Amino acid sequence: MHDYIFSELHGPISIIHGNPSNLIFLVRGQQYKGNNTNNNQGQISAEGGGIMSMQGNSGLPLWLVSLKRLPTEIDCISVDTDRSGKPDCIVVGNQGLLASIEPIAGTIHWSSNIHTFEKLPLILSDVDSDTVEDFLSIEIATKNNLVLLSGATGHLLGRYSPKNCSSIDINNHFNDTISYICYNNNGKNMIKTMTIKGLLHIMKLSEYKKKLIMKSTMTFRRFKTLKFNEENKWNPTPYHYLSIENKGLCPGEFCKATVNLTLQKHGNQPIIIWDHINPNSFVSKPAFLVMSGKPYTSGFAIKFWQWINSTSERIEKVSIVTERRLIERVLIVFVNYTDVQIRNASQTDIIQLCQNADCQPNLSLRTRFSSIKIDCIDEDGFPELITYWSSYDIEATKILTSKVQVVKLNSLVNLPHTNV
Repeated sequence: MHDYIFSELHGPISIIHGNPSNLIFLVRGQQYKGNNTNNNQGQISAEGGGIMSMQGNSGLPLWLVSLKRLPTEIDCISVDTDRSGKPDCIVVGNQGLLASIEPIAGTIHWSSNIHTFEKLPLILSDVDSDTVEDFLSIEIATKNNLVLLSGATGHLLGRYSPKNCSSIDINNHFNDTISYICYNNNGKNMIKTMTIKGLLHIMKLSEYKKKLIMKSTMTFRRFKTLKFNEENKWNPTPYHYLSIENKGLCPGEFCKATVNLTLQKHGNQPIIIWDHINPNSFVSKPAFLVMSGKPYTSGFAIKFWQWINSTSERIEKVSIVTERRLIERVLIVFVNYTDVQIRNASQTDIIQLCQNADCQPNLSLRTRFSSIKIDCIDEDGFPELITYWSSYDIEATKILTSKVQVVKLNSLVNLPHTNV
């Protein structure tokens, strides 16, 4: 377990496989400072954020990239922007952040001066013939525009401003066709569809590039990181069905997390073999474990955040900062057909500080991407559970600490059952 002071880890856990493998995390600066807190916050400002990398087997810090704008999403497995033969990290975030970072050294390849939505763009076949795939995103401007950006440089290749649309949002894509939602000034919206070639034709590209494009096959694809995170129902094995549901506004009277694991028998009604209901809790998306040929090595990990009902308020200048206490717990659920074994991988007391709806640690930053992951980061063939959490230390001074934990899953198989 390794501590990182004055910063909050958030977003997905990215793994750069190697010997050793490296872990990459998004970072948010400390928002609430005590009187004695050192102003040097490891180069991460309270208003901004950054990206950090560490060795997976030792926790040794490798690099830290400080950003003036808070990163919110990252993908390190989909696009090679520097023609090295290995994928680079594409980062998006607040105030139009879009950048490409080399994952081993932490070098910034480029940071686009076009401000785009804080969502990972669509990946488009190479438009400018430089052997690097390009990006389609939405520009944040007086009026939203569809923009085509170079994957190699981040520079603007083309721009299209749909008529009678005060704002737009990409709705869907299929092979060579994109659909987007057009919102007009009256608040009404309609879905419009356009092919890639049709879109590129009306962009101000050179005639030479247009001729090359018209002769080639152009397709869209999504970042691999996004594909899993849009699901809310899963099959951890061919025979099992997992459902996770979060209800109500958390924390609160109607906040509740429900998990159901059912066995699907052919021709019969599904049988619930494990369920768990946690009041005043939120449950994360799962991380899956599959090790063929061995018992109790199929299953999943989930993380619960359960709020404790006691809260206190602290006056800070003219604003009220609310202290919330939580228990953060990670469960490993091992499945062997009808038998289920539950292991408590970790349990931690968490202190959140909130000003109105802005809390740190900000659990809403973890709802889209889980802060747990299962993968093999050593060469011994056994998978590890990787998890992180952040908390304020209220004693004496307000210090925000983040911790990363890596657990060998083969060490959990023979532990006693956990009652939940």
